[in-house]
Amino acid sequence: MPVPHPPGATFVVTTDRCPQVLGRLLGLVSQQGRMIARLDAVDTRRILRVTLSVAEIDARHAAIIAEKMRQFVTVRTVRLRAGG
Repeated sequence: MPVPHPPGATFVVTTDRCPQVLGRLLGLVSQQGRMIARLDAVDTRRILRVTLSVAEIDARHAAIIAEKMRQFVTVRTVRLRAGG
């Protein structure tokens, strides 16, 4: 019987506009050995809103990544939607 994969997670991050923040957010995911399934970044001239979906990540690892995102000086908010 195959082992089921953990469901994914989606991070919705609002940050100040900074040319380095997108690379740093992606780096947090890759440091956990995960692949990004979908990425959307919208620059509104005042803020950057990033939606990052990661497949096959458990809730514990997703929570670790979300907490590390919150530690960035330029990050305003992080919402984590686990399980899909």
